[in-house]
This record gives sequence, structure tokens and C-alpha cells, in this order.
Amino acid sequence: MRVERLATVCLLALVLCGCGAADELLNSCPRVTGVRVVGWDGAELRVGVWVQDLEEDPVDLVVTDGTGKEVTDVLGHGAVGLSSGAELPGAAHELWIEGQYVKGGKMGFRPVDVEGCEGETVWLGVPAVGGGR
Repeated sequence: MRVERLATVCLLALVLCGCGAADELLNSCPRVTGVRVVGWDGAELRVGVWVQDLEEDPVDLVVTDGTGKEVTDVLGHGAVGLSSGAELPGAAHELWIEGQYVKGGKMGFRPVDVEGCEGETVWLGVPAVGGGR
């Protein structure tokens, strides 16, 4: 009788503690795992960017110039709906940015997934036009 009562109490405790527990995984924010200057092609800056998202959600990149102004005219793979990879280094993309939008000697790349989760901005120093690779 005593063993049955103990088993009942243990089962009740398990049910009460386990049923209310959240068994869902939280969304992890995407991140830029690498960024580098590929080079200048005429007046166009080519940049390689690697994007990681553990859920492999599509990712948008918010690209900013060195003055903090958002650059919306990003060509190449673009900055919207980029594929991502769960494994490091993530999915590789090449972005093309017109030289007129490259100001302040650096560019920022902030990833945002489809659920609105924002990663950290990664900054890249940019050489002047014709400054080489």
C-alpha cells in the first residue's frame, strides 16, 4: 500500500511538473560569420558575406555605410531572402554595392531572419575605389 501511494505521488509530481514545461526550442538569431572585400569591379564594390542561422531560415541583411545610413540598392545575391546554413561558416553570398553608396570607409552588415530576430552588425573596413583586394 505504501509503495503504491509513493508511486502515485511520484507520477502526479511528474505530470504536474512536466505538462506545464515548455518543450519548444526558441528561435536563434542569425549571424554574419564572415565578411570580406572581394575587390572593386570598376565603380562597384564586391563583398563576400557568410550567413548562419541554426534553423536555416531565409535572412535579410541590413547594409549600412560608414555614416550609419542604410544602403538599399544591393545587387549580386541581393540583401533580401538570402539562404543561410546551420553549419559553420554558413551560406556564402556575394554582394555588389555601387561605389556611390560606400561612404565612411566601412560597411555594416546586420542579419535579420523571417521571424524578425536581429543578429549583431558586423563591420568591414573598405578600401577606396581602386584600392585593391
